[in-house]
This record gives sequence, C-alpha cells and structure tokens, in this order.
Amino acid sequence: MVKQAIRRFHLAAACISLLAGATPPLQSEPSPGEAKLFVRETALGTLPLMVDPSDLGFSPDNLHYSYLVVRPGGRALCRDGIEGSTYQRIPEIRCSPDGRRVAYWAAKGDEWVVVVDGKEGKPYPRGAKDILAFSPDGQHVAYVAGKNGGELTRVLDGEESRPFSQVHMVRFSPDSRHCAYAAERKGQWVVVLDGTDGATFEDGIRPDSICFSPDSKRLGYIASRGGKNMAVVDGRIGEAYDGIFGPVCFSPDSRHVVYSARKGDRFRLVWDAKERGDYEDTMPDSLPFSPDGKHFVFVAVRNDKWRAVLDDVEGPEFDAISKGSLVFSPNSQRFAYVAKRGNKWRVVVANEREGAEFDGFHKQWVLFTPDSQHLGYLAAREGQWRMVLDGREGKPYERSLSVVSPGFVYSPDSRHVAYIARRGGKVHLVVDGSEVGEFEAASRPFFFDSKTLRVIVTRSNQMLDTKLVRLDVTIGEQHEGRGE
Repeated sequence: MVKQAIRRFHLAAACISLLAGATPPLQSEPSPGEAKLFVRETALGTLPLMVDPSDLGFSPDNLHYSYLVVRPGGRALCRDGIEGSTYQRIPEIRCSPDGRRVAYWAAKGDEWVVVVDGKEGKPYPRGAKDILAFSPDGQHVAYVAGKNGGELTRVLDGEESRPFSQVHMVRFSPDSRHCAYAAERKGQWVVVLDGTDGATFEDGIRPDSICFSPDSKRLGYIASRGGKNMAVVDGRIGEAYDGIFGPVCFSPDSRHVVYSARKGDRFRLVWDAKERGDYEDTMPDSLPFSPDGKHFVFVAVRNDKWRAVLDDVEGPEFDAISKGSLVFSPNSQRFAYVAKRGNKWRVVVANEREGAEFDGFHKQWVLFTPDSQHLGYLAAREGQWRMVLDGREGKPYERSLSVVSPGFVYSPDSRHVAYIARRGGKVHLVVDGSEVGEFEAASRPFFFDSKTLRVIVTRSNQMLDTKLVRLDVTIGEQHEGRGE
C-alpha cells in the first residue's frame, strides 16, 4: 500500500540502473527498507538550440512529445522528431485527450488554416484562434472560422454551420456524439445543439456555462434576458434571478440539476428548481457531487466566515476555502478540501482531524488514492515544497511552481506515488520517496500499470546539447535485508 511509500519518504535513494535502448537494466542489492527501482532509458533525440525545455508538450501517456521550432519565414511544429510545414504563425497547439492527435491554427499568407495531424483544412480570412477542440474520444475536431464579410462559422469535421455574427465556446458531450455552442445574430443569442437553435436571449448567453450531463442526454447553460439570469436545462427556461454564478451542475446519474443563484443580496442553491439555504455568498464553481451521487457539497459564507456544507450540514468556519479544492474519495465515503485560518492553510477531511499548517498548496490540491484509503498533496512551508501522504511529510524541495506544476500521480493499485521535484537547480523524478536522476525538465509521470511508470526528461551534456530521453521505471519489491 501507499503506507510503504510513506515509510520510504525519509530513506536514501533507491537502487537505480540507467541503460539505453532495449538492453535489460542492471540491478544491485538495495539497502534494507529501500525501494528497488529498475530504469530503462530510450533516447528520443536532441532539442534544437533555440528550443527551451519549458516549451515542450507531452501526451498524457508520455508516448508523444512536441515543440515549435523557428525556421526562415516562421515556425514549424516538431512532433516525435518529425518536423511539419513552416507557417508564419502558430499561436497554440491542441492535443486530443489521448494525446495521439494534434491540431493548431496556422497563418499562411493572408489566410488561416487549421492543421490536423499534419493536414491543412480549408483556408479562411481569419480564425478564432482560442476556439479549437477535440471531442473526448479524439475522433472529431471543431473550431470557429471567419468568412468574408466578417461573419463566423463553426466548423465540425470540415462541415460549416450557417453564419453568425459571433460564435463562442464549442462543447462536446461526454460520449462525443453531440456538439453545442453559443452564437449571436442580429442581437439575438442562442445555443445551437447539433445544428438546432434553442431559445433566443437578447442579453446574452454565458458561453462557459454550457455543459452536458454525464450521460450526454441533457444540456444546461446560463442565459440573460431583461437584466435577469436564468438557467436553461433541456430547453426549459428556469426562474429569473438577479444573478446565477458558475455552471449548471448535473448529478453523476444525470437526474438532478443544481446551481448557485442570487436574489437581492442573498445567495441560495437551486436544486431541481427548488431553493435551498440562505447565505451571504457562495463559491459557485465548487458544487461537487460524490461519485455515487448520494452526497453533495458546496461552499457558503455567513458572517464573513467560509464553511463547506456537506449534505446540508455546515462544517467548521474558516477565513477562506480554496477555489476548486473540494474533493470526494472514489468510494464516496471521504471528503476533503483546503482551508485558511489566519495566514495559514491546511487540509480538512470531514469528520477527521485538520492537517498541519502550510504557507500554500499546489494547484492540484488534494487527491485520494484510487482505493480511497490514502490522501496526498503537495504543500509549501518556508520556501520549500514537500509531498504529504496521510499527514507524513516527505523530503523538502525547492519551491518552483514551474517544476512541480505537473503534480503527482498514484499507481492504479494505490501502492505507489510519483512526482517531479527540484533541488540544486536540477529536476528529479521521485518514486515512493526515492530520487531518480538529475534533469533539466520532465513531463508528468504516467503509470501504465501498477508497477511501471513512464516519464520524458531532458538532460544536457558537456557539449550543451539537450537530449530528450524517455524513462520507463519498474518498481520492485521492498528489500527487508538479510536475516531480518
């Protein structure tokens, strides 16, 4: 279990052998209590001199990498060592959720094209360069393009919608079968679902509020009319409020709908069109259901104090609760969040003791292991970061969000934990508290089974070349020593 990883937090580095290619890795006998790690290196290539390691992009499974290179006349995307065409500009790269496909807007002369997997789409006079999305299954691509005359069209798999004056925020359903977006024409806003317009609203639709239910059968969003806000769910317009904040939130079984609304200067939750609670303020983007759908939590303010309200029961008061930090365990039996009292932060687990005080937390916040038995997070104190598992603190590392931003990951069986950390200007892969190598940069670790993880790192040599290397790390059994 992860308890083994906690025990190893304060031990010396594991037995590590680094070899390239397909040569079997060597191993040596570790000291008692240490993790036995086998590391295989695969050389991926050399980064061009002008490419900074921080500009690298990686697929979630660490099988693919990409970066932009400067060439005469513009820039080109290099993916897995293969360079694409040169364009005048490439603003941003998008990858499919599985990391296997890549798309981007590119400037070509006086026109813009979307390039998907190296193939150019239809050229347009202009493109909405911040609107380009893959469906969850990676099979569909949608974007917004400008036509002659200033009108916009949504393009889905190469097929254009009818023109609008404005188009915003393309959303796919979880099953990738439906597509919705907000659009405006002649002062009237609509949400278009699979090519069919919804109700019109003269004051607008908040594009980032568009969301599908988990079963992909329902759609909700926030719209404005006559100076009031209303939630629209399944095409039905709800009660008008002075303000509706955050998204419409569906329960895991897609049966229930909840959102935060304001009447006058008071806030309440609207649950299946019925109002609950009465507060000075709420945190509208923190409305999580438990995975089994039996529990619900939100953050509310009364008398200038913040508290988490779990199943209508208010928790302890705090000066602040971190936005987005509320999380249930996978089995729905435990609930945790990050809260501030005075100038210190701590992790709070419902019906358990509060955690130790820290100066700050990593944006990944709190994460339960897949088996729900253990709780981990990255926290900062006195300028240093450390991994904390079940309240036990690991070794401190340099405080550098640019390095620890990949966060940490658990193995599928909940027995191991891995993360990226910095010390002495170098990056280390840390597995169960044991450090692997020294590098300039690294991707987020990825466990592809319960004992093996993969990470891509960069390493500089005496010739100032920056090498890209994939590490496959296999975790052996803990060594207990002879005669013990």
